[in-house]
Amino acid sequence: MPKFTENGVSICLKNNYFQFEKCSEYKVLSGRGVKEIDFGWLDTKYNTLWLIELKGYINPNPKNIKFKETNISNSFIVDKKINELLLKSIHSVCMINNKRSNTIDCVMTEIKANSKIKLLKFLLSFYIDYQ
Repeated sequence: MPKFTENGVSICLKNNYFQFEKCSEYKVLSGRGVKEIDFGWLDTKYNTLWLIELKGYINPNPKNIKFKETNISNSFIVDKKINELLLKSIHSVCMINNKRSNTIDCVMTEIKANSKIKLLKFLLSFYIDYQ
């Protein structure tokens, strides 16, 4: 089972996963302000597409080169992060369903029209060493 690290947080996904950031069709759009979630994973048993965003905000992790300490008790910052997550989710769902920009080719598995979509955001406020 492959292990992926995003923003200093690690996750293991079995199969039926994708990352837009590694897809050439997405890279064309990313320069135009299109955002994406870190991972998509299709749970075929429950016909559910999980959109997964990983964030680590407190306690510097030397493995996280993008680390920037963030005060998540500040309501302005929290609102900004929620809006960012909403935008990433909307853009990702649009890319999954869009044949015109070929971003649907980034998805490794067929997502059915009746698939449920759920959003999962790991918001870590402390450093855990997963080794």
